[in-house]
Amino acid sequence: MRSSRRGLACTAGAVVGEWRARYSRFALAEAKPHLKIQAAGARTLVTDGPDTVDVDDHELVEAVMARLDKTSTLDAKLRELLSIMP
Repeated sequence: MRSSRRGLACTAGAVVGEWRARYSRFALAEAKPHLKIQAAGARTLVTDGPDTVDVDDHELVEAVMARLDKTSTLDAKLRELLSIMP
């Protein structure tokens, strides 16, 4: 299934991925209001004082839910920064 959004053709999967990233940014902002969160296209920049991380939408969603696998290059400190899980 394809739909048109903002004049661009996109798949249902892309729309779901975008929605999940938006929700993840919202959840992260609610759980950690001190963070500065900036979305730009399919990437998100998260800043906490001197710590900054730039992730794509997929990695953001996985990080927020603490589901990053071993292929992620984020260290433990940045994983903790992005996670909302206790």
